[in-house]
Amino acid sequence: MGCPALHFYGGLYLGVVEAFEEAATALFAEEAFSNVEIVLKTVRHVGSTTEFRLMIDQTGGVDLALCERIAARINAALRERDDLYTLQVESAGLDRPLVKEDDYQRFAGRQVCIKTHELINGAKTHRGVLEGLRDGQVVLVADGKQQCFSFSAIKTANIEFDIREALRKGRERESGKPTQKSRKERRTS
Repeated sequence: MGCPALHFYGGLYLGVVEAFEEAATALFAEEAFSNVEIVLKTVRHVGSTTEFRLMIDQTGGVDLALCERIAARINAALRERDDLYTLQVESAGLDRPLVKEDDYQRFAGRQVCIKTHELINGAKTHRGVLEGLRDGQVVLVADGKQQCFSFSAIKTANIEFDIREALRKGRERESGKPTQKSRKERRTS
């Protein structure tokens, strides 16, 4: 097996992975992309191809045009490379993953799903309202009970988007008056 290809970029010889990291970092330091957050950045080698995946978010949401602009800029930075690669730029979406510690504070009050590596209270999947962080632990309230999770116990976590609730709130905003409570709200009232 041969050595990985190294390329000259910004005064340094870099492999395609390092060049991707450099291009992504430089791009998001620019004023035009300063409000865009990198939620998740992954690199995977599949055979002779390197797969880059960039998940982004911004206040107000991410549209296809933004993903295309970012992909075009990164592709331009990697264009001179001989390495085979694929690049996927995507929105974090409505069911955004919670990756950084700050995410657990920022999205407190939202409905989330936490999946753990091991059974905790007889389950690996836990759903409830995120309370935030307390003493370095993620706090979730489900069925009126608090559950605490260490970061090392969490395999994945994401926001759970409830389309029915979003539609109900949208109708309330349009009409200016509250609509019938959802089943979930009636159960907890």
